[in-house]
Amino acid sequence: MPRAMENAKEEFVEVRVRDPQIQNRNSWHPHVDYEIFLHTNSISFTRKVSCTRRRFREFVWLRKCLEKSTNLEQLPDLPPGNLFFSCYNENDVEMRRQGLQNFLHRIVKMIVVLSDSRLHLFLQSRLSVSEMDACVSGLTSFSVRDAIMCQQRAGCRFPMEEPPLQPQQLRQPQEEEEEENEVAPARDASPPRKSHPDVLAMSTYDGEGEKPCCGEYDTESEQDSGSGSHNNCLE
Repeated sequence: MPRAMENAKEEFVEVRVRDPQIQNRNSWHPHVDYEIFLHTNSISFTRKVSCTRRRFREFVWLRKCLEKSTNLEQLPDLPPGNLFFSCYNENDVEMRRQGLQNFLHRIVKMIVVLSDSRLHLFLQSRLSVSEMDACVSGLTSFSVRDAIMCQQRAGCRFPMEEPPLQPQQLRQPQEEEEEENEVAPARDASPPRKSHPDVLAMSTYDGEGEKPCCGEYDTESEQDSGSGSHNNCLE
C-alpha cells in the first residue's frame, strides 16, 4: 500500500486550549475559563469537531477521575495551582493556558483513557461537573451521546432544553388581539346620556306639520316676549 494512503487513514486528535476569558468580573470571585477546541477523525469521539469552555477546577476534577478509573499513577501533570494567581495578570493566564494544553495534548494520546465517558463529556459537552457525574452514573434521562449531540444541535445545556412550540401556539399577536375583541368588545366607560323628551320627539318627526318645540326658553327676555316658542326649536 502506498505511504500516502497509509497517512490518509491514520487517526489524529488535535486539541487546543485557547481564548481565555474572565467570568464574573463584577463579583468577589472572578475566574478564567478557556475554550477547548477539538478536531479529530478518530472513531473514539462522537463529534469530529467541537468547542466548549472549561475552568481550571474542572481540569483538576477530570484528572482525579481519570486517575481513579484507569488506576494509572503516571498521568500527565496539570500546571501547579498558585495561591497568588491573578485573573488580570496576562502572564499568569498565559502560563496556565499552556500548561492545560500540554495536559490535554498528552491525555488524548493515551488509548487507555479514551474509553472513559467523563473525558468525552469534558471535551465535547457543556455539562457541569455534577451533571457529568450524574450522566455517567446513569442518573439522568439523557445518555452521554445525547449530551454531546445536544450541544451540536442548539448549544443547549441539559436539563434546560424546552420542548418545541406546537402549531396552535404559533399564532400572531394580531390574531390573538382580534380574538380577544370578539370575546369581550370594548365598551364606552362614560354613562349613557339622558335624552330630553322633546329631543325624542324630534327623532320621530316625519317632515309633515309643525316641528315640535323644546318647550323651554333660553333667556328670560324670550320668555317675556313669547317669541321663544319657535326660535328655540331644534333644527
